[in-house]
Amino acid sequence: MARAGIYKSEVLRARDKLLAAGRNPSIDAVREELGSGSKTTIHRYLKEIEEEEGGSAGTRVA
Repeated sequence: MARAGIYKSEVLRARDKLLAAGRNPSIDAVREELGSGSKTTIHRYLKEIEEEEGGSAGTRVA
């Protein structure tokens, strides 16, 4: 059965976990951490998170 989708909060948690481990929170790395999700959705959420944080974390989405 297909998963209903991913939430922004899940992307945020995955991103924070990757950063804490010293890894780059790329779209592919976040997707691997989540185990699912479209790259388009992950990219959109990462951009929103970056904008909300003012880009202060230095984790620009390519």
